[in-house]
Amino acid sequence: MIERLRLIATHLLPFRLALVLIALLAFGVLLLSLLEDPWLAHDEFLIPAVLCFTWSITLLGFSVLFTHIPVRPATGSGWRTRLSYKVQHTTLWLLSLLMVALGGALILLTFELLRVGTVG
Repeated sequence: MIERLRLIATHLLPFRLALVLIALLAFGVLLLSLLEDPWLAHDEFLIPAVLCFTWSITLLGFSVLFTHIPVRPATGSGWRTRLSYKVQHTTLWLLSLLMVALGGALILLTFELLRVGTVG
């Protein structure tokens, strides 16, 4: 599973700068919407800004977190190397489960915010 996540993360690497720029732009629109700026008199950009910011930060964190995975040590390696690998591998498994849960929660949040945003 971690190898598949590494493959997805390496495909996201070329878009890292774009994700940072989208996150900064969405955060700027979010701040302008919250600060009662005369340019954005209504809150019509608030929900899309929140969604763009959360998705771009999540994808950026995903691409950073799973790009480099630990390499399995050789059979003659010392116990410290094997223990270090096991700790790193277990940590990445836990983080991958958390990222899957975060992705599911973000999909639900997106659905609910788009549903609320289109009703009003």
